[in-house]
Amino acid sequence: MKHIVNGAGEFQAELLKTMSNQAELPLILKELELEFDAQIQKCLSAGLNITHLDSHANFANKPAVIELLARVAAKYALPVRGFAKRNDIVTVDHCTSGSALKNVEFIIQHIELCRKMGHGIIEIYLHPTYIDGDYLKCSPVAANENWKKQRERDVENACSPKLLKYLQENNVKTVSYGELRKSRSS
Repeated sequence: MKHIVNGAGEFQAELLKTMSNQAELPLILKELELEFDAQIQKCLSAGLNITHLDSHANFANKPAVIELLARVAAKYALPVRGFAKRNDIVTVDHCTSGSALKNVEFIIQHIELCRKMGHGIIEIYLHPTYIDGDYLKCSPVAANENWKKQRERDVENACSPKLLKYLQENNVKTVSYGELRKSRSS
């Protein structure tokens, strides 16, 4: 795994830059596939119910990783979060960051636009986070005021009575990836 981890066994911080090296790309992708399989197998052997595959900071949406992750998802019949609609794996019809939408009014407008465009299942992902002293110890990035405001705004948006009322009045159902997996595989 010398291409994806450093000497301490941690994922390379510069992995995305390394992936631009076309000569090493096949080796990197092979190591990533082995790592993806190992992580999934470890979860399954522990008796965990895996509902979907995900990656941090949309790493899986990098062109070199998309086909690899699609193969892994198909192998285990798992949905992939954040992927554009595909026929070979389970995905939502449309995915966007709720954080980028700033407030409940924008989220509602986005849902309306997606419905008009015929998107059936849409994902608006948020990063609701309560930031306290313990969290700051674990995540130094949380001290950044802009990051902190965005996460706190996501909490407000996710818990907004206005959004919940809109969802209820417009027959918008919230589903988990486990439910999505079952509905798309039947």
